[in-house]
This record gives sequence, C-alpha cells and structure tokens, in this order.
Amino acid sequence: MPRLSRLHSSRDGILLQTSPCLTRSTMERDTYPDAPEARTRRPPAWPAGGAAVLAAALVVLIVEVTAGGWLVDWDERVTAVMVAGRTTSASHVFWVFSLLGNTVSLIVATAVLVVVLLIRGKRAPAMFSVVTMASASGLSYGLKELLARSRPPAAEALIALPESQSLPSGHALMMTVFVGLILLVAVRAWPRAARVVLGGALSVVAACVGVSRVYLGVHWASDVIAGWCLAAIWLTLVFTVFRVWEGSRYAVSDARGMGGVRFRALVAALSVLVWVAVVVVEALADPLLA
Repeated sequence: MPRLSRLHSSRDGILLQTSPCLTRSTMERDTYPDAPEARTRRPPAWPAGGAAVLAAALVVLIVEVTAGGWLVDWDERVTAVMVAGRTTSASHVFWVFSLLGNTVSLIVATAVLVVVLLIRGKRAPAMFSVVTMASASGLSYGLKELLARSRPPAAEALIALPESQSLPSGHALMMTVFVGLILLVAVRAWPRAARVVLGGALSVVAACVGVSRVYLGVHWASDVIAGWCLAAIWLTLVFTVFRVWEGSRYAVSDARGMGGVRFRALVAALSVLVWVAVVVVEALADPLLA
C-alpha cells in the first residue's frame, strides 16, 4: 500500500506533499482511464479460449454431418418441427428476417457502416470493416464448395432453394459478423451499459436471421449453428489482427471528422434510411404473398 501523504505547514496554509509511491503515471491511470498508460493492459485470454472451444465444436459438427451421424437425424427432426409449426403470419415475419441477412442487404448495411465511420474520421475501422465482411464472405463460399452439403428437400421449402451448397449458413455467418463489427469497432467508445443493451438487441436479430433459414426450409439447423460458430471464430481472429495492426507503425491514423456533429448525424440518418428502403423494397417482393 502507498505510504500516507505528509502534511507540511507553510505561511500560506497547508501544503500537501504526495508520497513518492504515487507517481504521476499512476495518478494518470487512476484519473484518466483512457490515457495511453491505461490502455497497455494485456487483452483478456477468454476470447481466444472461447474461439478454440468453438473451433473444436465446429470440427465435431462437420465430421458428424459429413459422416452421416446422429446430427443428420437431429437436423431432420428440427426441420419437421419447423414445418409442422408454420403459420401465415410467422412465415412473413421470418421472410423479413431472412432478408436482413441476404447479400444485397448486408452490402448496403456494410456501406452504411463504412460511411458512418469515415465521416467520423475513423479510417482504420472503416478499412477493417470492409476487409472483414469480404473475407468472411469468401470463407463462407469456400467452405460451402468444400463440404458440398445438400440443402433440405425443395418440397419442404417455402421459397426457392439457393443454388449454393448448404453448410455453413451464409446468412447466419455474415449477419453475426456484421453485428460483431458494430460492437467491436463502431461503438467501442460508447458506455458499457449502452453497448450491452445494443449487443443484446442485435444478438436477437442475428439469432432470428439464423432461425429464419431453418423455418423457411432452405437450411438445416446445424448449418446455422456452424455459421454462428464460424462467425465468432473469425471475428476473434481478425479483431486480434486489427488490434496488433492498430498498435504498429503501419497503422492508419484517424482523420478529422467531416463537418459538425449535426452534419454527421444527418449523413448517418440518411444512410440508414437508404438501407431501410432497400429492405422494404425487397420485402414487397415477398414470394409468400403469391
């Protein structure tokens, strides 16, 4: 424990002399948690441990599916339950959730995220977002072609089966990666409570996007679980690389934000409205209404 400070009297009053144990850098870390000294803490080990566990689970899932193990029977039972429980209103709701995770919607959503980051001067996070989404898309496509798992029967699907293979679910993978980007790079300066609330809400949306693919009959349940696992693994990997890059001499520094706070808020709002308009236009082409 630091030694108690010593009080010295003087003509002008009481002079507080700090203990030698309380150095300036120590006081800065306590008073200013965002100071460089406070950010030099080693990152926690649990993300890497969690990613390792998920990687092991993903390998087991892939082996079980390709070998025709118990997981295949479980997938068929889950699909049967989904088909038996379909209702008209739920079908339309899940169709909209499925739209949120399709290629067009996520391309526009990523563009909105990049615009919002750039007008705030956050050049490195903007670059990271583009690279992460593009690489995750390539990873999804590559695994689909490598594993070549067939989709559920067309007779059980409410919409046309995509031409790509089934494992992993691209919707589940890409939507989870996008949600992770928002939480990791876009709002990491927000208060913890706000990030928890936002993370909870976005996690529910990502979960509904994944479930919608099973409900609509275009994916097996294990495809969706694989997509979620792969997204968490990929986010852990790329964000670790991003943090190392941020602290290196090759990092891209932030620029000055464009305009004032009102201008940035207006541009962000208009960008989000463009994304909403794209989703609404796609929703109007609901094949379940035909």
